[in-house]
Amino acid sequence: VDQRTIWRRHLAWAQLSGGNLRVHTTARYASTLAFMSLVLSGEFGVLFSPSDVCTEMRKVLRLGEYDNIRFWVGMCLVTSMFLTFLTLLSTFTAWAII
Repeated sequence: VDQRTIWRRHLAWAQLSGGNLRVHTTARYASTLAFMSLVLSGEFGVLFSPSDVCTEMRKVLRLGEYDNIRFWVGMCLVTSMFLTFLTLLSTFTAWAII
C-alpha cells in the first residue's frame, strides 16, 4: 500500500496549524507558571505572617496540638504549599527545563 500521499497531506496540514499549537502551549506554560508562583508566594506570606492568628497557628503546629482547629488549618496550608511546589516542578519537568 502506497501511503506517501496520505503522509504528504498530513505534513501539509500539520505545518499550517503547527504555529497555533506552539503559541497555545507556550502561553499555557507561561500562565501556569505565573499563576502557581503567585499562589505559592501568597501561601508563604500567610504562613510567615506576623499576625496573631498566624503566630498562634505556627505555635500550635510546633507543639502538635491535634485537637486544635488551627493545627489542621496550618496542615492544610503546608499541604497546599507542597502541592503548589510540585505543580511548579511538574511544569518545569514537562517542558524539559530540568
